[in-house]
Amino acid sequence: MIFSDTVDLQGMVQDVDFMASSNASKYPLNDKVRIFNQSYLSWIEYIARKSKVIKFADLQETAPYNYEEYNVTNGTENVTITEPFKFERAEIKDSNGTYTRLELISREKIQTAIQDYQRTTGSPKYITIDGDNLTFYPTPNYSVTNGLRIYDTPQGTLFTSADTTRTPDGVLQFAHKLISIDVALAYPFLEDKRYTKLIAQRAELKKQLKLALADKEQVKRVLRGRRTNAK
Repeated sequence: MIFSDTVDLQGMVQDVDFMASSNASKYPLNDKVRIFNQSYLSWIEYIARKSKVIKFADLQETAPYNYEEYNVTNGTENVTITEPFKFERAEIKDSNGTYTRLELISREKIQTAIQDYQRTTGSPKYITIDGDNLTFYPTPNYSVTNGLRIYDTPQGTLFTSADTTRTPDGVLQFAHKLISIDVALAYPFLEDKRYTKLIAQRAELKKQLKLALADKEQVKRVLRGRRTNAK
């Protein structure tokens, strides 16, 4: 389902107005967008936690969608990265072009003084991540452009009021209704009977989504959104 469709009224914004018995003047678009984004990110997180096979891809970003690359610099142990929403794995390329998987560890696993460990140079085997800072152990003793590859689940690009034909990336089509319901439930003038019905419908859709993500055949599913119009 696309974000907004003022012609055929098949968009999610129009779905919200139908469920809440609202309109653009009583429930302004910018208010809908704010709640929409909160719901959108929460369902991305839900899918990321529940799905073991299919990973979310933010199609608003530049391909490839499933990893980012960073330079490896001789003598530099810290690299500024995009803070991962959900870390998957990291690999490092040596000067011969061979990739090796890096192990993400906690500092408690380092038996010696961390300063001593960082002073040691060589081919990194371990990493720690603090927000947007990645640290190599040991410190690399060579340089390779785009030698560090981080696989992760991105947070997702937020919607704006201008995103008329965009669809929510990474959320199964039938589950788009969950976002619409969340936005409708936030309408300050929602009647009690509508609230009760929407809560029940939301619970049923969440149950269906949970079952879909638990399906052992989910590898055949596609959770990436399809855009009719690129930004």
